[in-house]
Amino acid sequence: MSNKKESDYSYRVPFGTGLFNENGILRPDAYLRMATDVADQHVKAFNANNAMLMEQFGVAWVLLAMEIHLLAPVQQNEVLKAKTWCTGWRHGMYGRDMIFRNEAGEDVIGVGSMWTLLDVKAREIYRGEEAPAAMDLREEPPLYPGKKARFKTKKYELEDVGPRPVYPSMIDASGHVNNSRYGEFLYDVMSEEARARLAEADRLEFYFHGELSAGDTFLLQRFENTEEVLVTGTKVDQEAFVARVVFK
Repeated sequence: MSNKKESDYSYRVPFGTGLFNENGILRPDAYLRMATDVADQHVKAFNANNAMLMEQFGVAWVLLAMEIHLLAPVQQNEVLKAKTWCTGWRHGMYGRDMIFRNEAGEDVIGVGSMWTLLDVKAREIYRGEEAPAAMDLREEPPLYPGKKARFKTKKYELEDVGPRPVYPSMIDASGHVNNSRYGEFLYDVMSEEARARLAEADRLEFYFHGELSAGDTFLLQRFENTEEVLVTGTKVDQEAFVARVVFK
C-alpha cells in the first residue's frame, strides 16, 4: 500500500484536433471524456478500478454529477497535466475533484464530481460495505465544496426537440449510455450562435438522474438564452439527465 496522497499522482492528457469543433473550440463531450478517463486511470493505484470491483463485487463506478469549470482555453494538440483526489464519501456517494494545468503550471480546467457504485447485475445503487472496505481511497479537501447531485428544472420553460433513440454504439462496459455522449446531446441542441460562443463559457454541468440503456428512447427538451443552454432527457415521464452550459 502506497503512502502517497491521491493528489501526488499526475497524468498527461493530450487534446487532439478531433476533440474540437470547426471554430477551434473544445466540445462539451471532450471535457467529459477527458475527466472520466483521468478518474478511471487514477483509481487503479488505489485498489478501486472497475475491473477489480466488477470481478470481486459485481459493481462499477457511475457518475452522478459533474461540474466542469473552464478557467482558460484549451489549445489544439495541447497536453495538460491532471491531478485528481477523493473529497470524501457519505451515504454511498463519493466526491472527486480534478485540476488540469498547462506546461506553465496555470489552471486550465477545474472539475468537481460525485460518483456512486452500481450493482451491475441488479442495475441499482450498491449499498454494501465490502467494496468500499476493499478500496484505498484517501480523502483530501475539495476544490469545489457544496457540490450537488441533482438539478431542478421546474423554473425553465422547456421546448421539445424531439425523441432520440439509444443506439448500440452509445453503450459502454457498464451497460448504459457512456458519459461523454451526454456532452454530445447538449452540443447537438445548441444553436449555431451558442456553439460559436463556447469559448466564452464559464462552466459545464451534467446531472444523471436515471439510466439510459440499449433500446431506450428519450425525449430531448431544451432551453436557451444569452446566459445558458440547458437540455433534459426524459424517459417514460422520468427525467434521466440534465446538462447545461453557463456563459460568463
